[in-house]
Amino acid sequence: MSDSHILDSGKGCLGKIFMSDISQLENAPIREAIIDIRIQSQSINLDELEGVVSSLGEGFDVLPMMTQELEFKGGAEGFKAGSQNSRRIGFRCENKGKGFVAMFKIDGFVFSKLEPYTNWLDFSGAAKEFWEIYTRVLADYSVTRIAVRYVNRICLPLGEDGKVNLESYLVNDPKVPESAGDSLHGFFNRVEFPYQDKALCVVTQASQPAEDGFLPVILDIDVFREIKGDLKESAIWSSLDEIREVKNRIFVDSIENETMELFK
Repeated sequence: MSDSHILDSGKGCLGKIFMSDISQLENAPIREAIIDIRIQSQSINLDELEGVVSSLGEGFDVLPMMTQELEFKGGAEGFKAGSQNSRRIGFRCENKGKGFVAMFKIDGFVFSKLEPYTNWLDFSGAAKEFWEIYTRVLADYSVTRIAVRYVNRICLPLGEDGKVNLESYLVNDPKVPESAGDSLHGFFNRVEFPYQDKALCVVTQASQPAEDGFLPVILDIDVFREIKGDLKESAIWSSLDEIREVKNRIFVDSIENETMELFK
């Protein structure tokens, strides 16, 4: 485990262990990691972009990304649906062998890596390579938003009674009214908040059906920064590094020590 130290959580002298990259855990719960860079550009040409993605080589499935536009017409009898048009907005390039997807769109770039996930340097390095491919067709552009999103699947062990004490594993565990008892069939919780002055965050917790003696819980952490003004090329990746650190901090602050033990 790299760059770890003990934090005072106010719950005893052990506190929580914070690491710069949770993938260094032996059994990190990461199921998908995503880098999202939004842009504004007047120069992007979809035909040129198609030529670039078509040259990626073997192992890639390239599909056009489409959007549907439905026209409504108003009249004496109210609004009625009119013509429907499809419009290309980019290309989705998937390499199933390596478990990643790169999306090249008219308004930005998305890179997604499915498990197994190794570490941030490998992930962001691969994303940067595809970003550089994408920017070949951009004569002029400005970055408007950057984001790092990690989807974790945490499997909580069920007791002999088929239940789990969520309070032992989740800091923001769901609650039911006291008069309803203590049974919970499922939960979905989403919160949005600023993190100091560094980023905006969306954290989603959701249960999945129990399986093989475990209750799977999705912990989805999306950290992003709206960009005002000019963000230089070199600053894009250092800024992503910064909000990735925020993502790690939120991950650790969202779970209890008992949960961390599951990943060792």
